[in-house]
Amino acid sequence: MLIQLAGQLEAGQPDEAMKIYRRIIQPTIEQTNNRAYEDAIRLIRRVGDLMKQQDRMPEFREYVEGLRARYKAKRNFIKLLDGVRAA
Repeated sequence: MLIQLAGQLEAGQPDEAMKIYRRIIQPTIEQTNNRAYEDAIRLIRRVGDLMKQQDRMPEFREYVEGLRARYKAKRNFIKLLDGVRAA
């Protein structure tokens, strides 16, 4: 599975892991159900953790704001996204 591959890449190739996570996030959100939204949020947090380790939080904040703008009509997803800290 792609998520397992990304997890294996986190330590040695974090950029590749983030690419995989980001590739999975969009179709997960588009499933339009709360379980999928929760799964997407978990992946978004993984991306955030990896970006924090690389001191790339401004880029992560921009990514989160892009998701917020793109999926603004998905209220339940946005509520969950509000809980993601991009500090």
